[in-house]
Amino acid sequence: RTVRDYTGEIEHAYTSGVLKTLPGINDDIYKLLEQYFKTGKIREYEDLKAIYPEELIRFIRICGCIDL
Repeated sequence: RTVRDYTGEIEHAYTSGVLKTLPGINDDIYKLLEQYFKTGKIREYEDLKAIYPEELIRFIRICGCIDL
């Protein structure tokens, strides 16, 4: 939610170091975001997409069970 609701340019927040200081961005979350900015993907998310059908992932998003 912090990333989604951020009013500035999130890539600039990453490159400038501001992203680390935002509420809710702990070390684990930061590492995932860093992975995304460096590779364009998050390995854990790609692994989940490989295991579960896209319809299930969409359903989970719709019902608000998780924020992907």
